[in-house]
Amino acid sequence: MFDEQAAQIFATTDAIAERVRKVGGTTLRSIGHISRLQHVLDNDAEYVTALDMLAELREDNTQLAARMREIHGMCDEEGDVASASLP
Repeated sequence: MFDEQAAQIFATTDAIAERVRKVGGTTLRSIGHISRLQHVLDNDAEYVTALDMLAELREDNTQLAARMREIHGMCDEEGDVASASLP
């Protein structure tokens, strides 16, 4: 299931980046840029239990869903149906 979720998230990145450029925004330019903008924290622990991994993933997914709802609302406010319709 983790691989399937990762594939789905990865598959949306190109469509989102294309839409960002189409509306005049800028996309990620470097690892440093990613680091400055990331909302999901890295876990560099040498060992993480399966339960801790699941709890971390649940929290990350909760944050992702909240950001997506926020951005969807912004698209609606701006009348940007194409961006709001992205998967």
